Amino acid sequence: MWFYGFKDRILATPVRVYLNYVVTPASVYDRQMAEELLENTTFPVVQADWGSLNTRL
Repeated sequence: MWFYGFKDRILATPVRVYLNYVVTPASVYDRQMAEELLENTTFPVVQADWGSLNTRL
């Protein structure tokens, strides 16, 4: 069964200040949008879930 939906990806500080967000179709992988979210951040450390990690390490 197929569903059409959306995902939101949010870049936020630990105290929940939102810095950036992207809304995409649900079929787009998290890993593909991680670079766009992090493009202009100046934070030296970023915490992410497994789906956002780069597998080419």
